[in-house]
Amino acid sequence: MSHVAEDIIVAGNGDLLGKSYMVISIGCGTSSNPKGKYSAKDTAQWGILDWILKGGTAPILDMFNAASGDMVDIHLSILSAALGSSHQYLRIQYDQLSGSAGSIDDCSKANLDKLVEIGNELLGKKVSQVDLETCQNVEVPDEGTNAEQLAKFAKQLSHERRRRHNELATTQT
Repeated sequence: MSHVAEDIIVAGNGDLLGKSYMVISIGCGTSSNPKGKYSAKDTAQWGILDWILKGGTAPILDMFNAASGDMVDIHLSILSAALGSSHQYLRIQYDQLSGSAGSIDDCSKANLDKLVEIGNELLGKKVSQVDLETCQNVEVPDEGTNAEQLAKFAKQLSHERRRRHNELATTQT
């Protein structure tokens, strides 16, 4: 999507505005959601070590990780809205990882099973998008679950592949 935006903005390629794009963005999850977890009043009193380790967590890493995922979502939401393809953008992200599920170095069977369980739970959740006014995720009415939306996208991609294959076969004969 960054290349698409670059072509539109830098190269002045307005032809891309009429194209249809489908974006599926799957986040890797965050181990905690710092929104509301840290107050400006409290953090104003912290020293450098408090930012690195506070109460068994790493606040600076929590904030960077959450900000990174949020920026991806906001950037892609704005870009897909500008291209007129908001209905073709799906972001799936889990921001409530806890315990070993949030650890990048626990590859035990129990933890992998827990991650599969979380993934299945995400598939059953309603499709949501970032509200560009509030920057909060809100459910999208009439879009169904993530699983239903993924199936819809898969069907569209399959039809498009078939159409291109048939078009190629026609031009080669």
